[in-house]
Amino acid sequence: MFDLKDRFDGAVKTVAFAAAAGAAGVAALFFFLVALFLWAQQQYGTITATLVLAIVFLVVALAALTVVWILRQRAAERERQRAQRARKSAPQWWADPLVMTTVLDVVKTVGNKRLVAVLIGAFIVGSVLTRSGPQKPADPKS
Repeated sequence: MFDLKDRFDGAVKTVAFAAAAGAAGVAALFFFLVALFLWAQQQYGTITATLVLAIVFLVVALAALTVVWILRQRAAERERQRAQRARKSAPQWWADPLVMTTVLDVVKTVGNKRLVAVLIGAFIVGSVLTRSGPQKPADPKS
């Protein structure tokens, strides 16, 4: 019981100190940028300093977006590979002897003449059940 309490207490302290470190880092970055702006303003003028800092932030934003795009592409590729492995390793249901025996029993029971009608009916029922049409929201007044 005490181990869980100690772990929780440690986690809370870790999160609190990480938040404080993050806030201090943001404040330090802010003051660094203010100093950089003031220096550039004295050296090159207000408009030039503003444009340079805007370009710096634009480059940082584009770099971050590029990293996000690359990470999403890699995740999508991993998901495609996982799905492909799952398809390859999935057992084929028609190779199962139990399924084949059940199919032969159904054919015997239904008969060859009515089998086509049963298969067409099963296809129609399956397609109706798997169809996803537009969902109408429930009217709150009624």
